[in-house]
Amino acid sequence: MARAVSRLVTIASGLDPHGLGVPEVHWMRKSGEYRAAARGFASGTPDGLTAWLLLSSEGLKGGAREALQIAQSAAG
Repeated sequence: MARAVSRLVTIASGLDPHGLGVPEVHWMRKSGEYRAAARGFASGTPDGLTAWLLLSSEGLKGGAREALQIAQSAAG
């Protein structure tokens, strides 16, 4: 659910209006860190929330890179 909401927010806010970024690839590659960050978020502590926000930001950045590579490959 969190991933779907994250995607919806990036589209609705205009950060990724066409939904081309694929942050899920980054999060799958770092699944252990993702689970740990999710537990930190659930804890509600400042450190836990910080870890979640950092990992989420890294995912968005990695997802943008991944989308760019896909577009460049498709363009030839």
